[in-house]
Amino acid sequence: MTRETRTASRRRGGALAAALRRDDWERVALFVLLGIAEAARTAPPGAIDDVVALLAHEPEARDVRA
Repeated sequence: MTRETRTASRRRGGALAAALRRDDWERVALFVLLGIAEAARTAPPGAIDDVVALLAHEPEARDVRA
């Protein structure tokens, strides 16, 4: 991670915290999406496919007894 990337990341973290304190949910969502995009860009090949497969997995029905 470069120095510029770390600085930008810290700035976004502070901005995210401020948006959370203000209940500015659209801005919070934007910061989350930016974080996901950054993680996807730097992830190793195949990692995104693994995440999608994990998210698409439907859990087995649980046996719930009353």
